[in-house]
Amino acid sequence: MVVVKVQEGVDPLWNNLISTGMELVAKSFAYPSFNGPVYALAGLDAAWMVKTFVSVGFSQQFAESRVSNFNDSVANAGGNTAIWNITNLNKKDSLVTNKIGTYQTPGHEFFHPIQQQLLKGGSKFPADGSGGPQWFLEGSAVFIGVQTSGKLGLISYENEGRPYLTKNVLSDPATRNGKLEDAKTNLNRAGDIFPYNIGALGVEFLVANVGIQNMVDIFSQMGQGKSFSVAFEAATGVELVDFYAMFEEVRPALGIAIGSSAAPSPVPAPSPSPTPITAPAKYTMENVKKHTSAADCWAVVSGSVYDLTKWVALHPGGPAIIQSLCGRDATADFLGRHSTQPDPARELANYLLGKLD
Repeated sequence: MVVVKVQEGVDPLWNNLISTGMELVAKSFAYPSFNGPVYALAGLDAAWMVKTFVSVGFSQQFAESRVSNFNDSVANAGGNTAIWNITNLNKKDSLVTNKIGTYQTPGHEFFHPIQQQLLKGGSKFPADGSGGPQWFLEGSAVFIGVQTSGKLGLISYENEGRPYLTKNVLSDPATRNGKLEDAKTNLNRAGDIFPYNIGALGVEFLVANVGIQNMVDIFSQMGQGKSFSVAFEAATGVELVDFYAMFEEVRPALGIAIGSSAAPSPVPAPSPSPTPITAPAKYTMENVKKHTSAADCWAVVSGSVYDLTKWVALHPGGPAIIQSLCGRDATADFLGRHSTQPDPARELANYLLGKLD
């Protein structure tokens, strides 16, 4: 159960944004029950936060400790509580200047209490990286948060969510030049890899290959006392060292190859020249049948041809499903699974080549 409290003077949209996002995540996973409601407070000042926590049954000492860093925060979660500093969010005009980062906070912040329930307490992901790596702790929360925004129709994950994560990785030199396995800490030190966005892309790749429940089960395995590497293999069937190697191999396809530029280099404008007139490309079934591998995968759906090569590694149900469609008419397969689901159709549209001739 999620209880949202919003301070007077806060835009009502925050109530809807927080409650719908948190409730969606609450219903999406299996985890040990909380002892009581999860309280989400969106306020303008720390004094209101303390008063509200006390009013719903928390001690004065807990309330003061819980909001001790309120003035420096935007949103955070701990135990069965989550808080939003609307004053700071308004100062930054976050719904405009950082729309995706802001929209993802409800799903993100509710996933943290789920992590803690599955871990069964303790400090298994210390910020200094001496336990589980921060890329997985924070990256999974970001991934769930951005996916939740997509499921609620606030953004398109393919067209906005993933480009947002990629851009943030490329904008930080240490992160774009560092390896996922080295994104262990979350201490905000100069030169450290920022674990959130590269972690979310790492989790996306993991989910595409083993499924979301196996990803979540890593936390459950750690809750049984296993180390991160042992829990990772137990939950996914993949050795952690192999996963790291696979992720580094696929980074160019994700647009975050080590050494990539933060932005494309400017290209000099070409000299004016006559525009050639060319016939539109024709896509025949014979053409499609030549593209039958995971590295070169075309398929036909409802009379249109799609290049699914990039989607093979990213498909939430695993790569084997997409590989089985390569080089053939996959209309019956696609409609049989997704005929009433809008998200897969929107995703598919991103890979359109043209009409089947």
